[in-house]
Amino acid sequence: MRKESLSFIRREALFDVRKRLLQVEKGVSSFLLCWTLFTRWWLVTHRGMNNGGLK
Repeated sequence: MRKESLSFIRREALFDVRKRLLQVEKGVSSFLLCWTLFTRWWLVTHRGMNNGGLK
């Protein structure tokens, strides 16, 4: 009985860890997407400003 409950708890813990990892991966991917969009926008705007200032 104890062995069964222990293995069950272990399985539940593994499932929980996997779920958390999936959530983290989703968060990281969305963060990277936002970061790339932001950096692109920043580079475009600042490059335009610098070019305008030089000319």
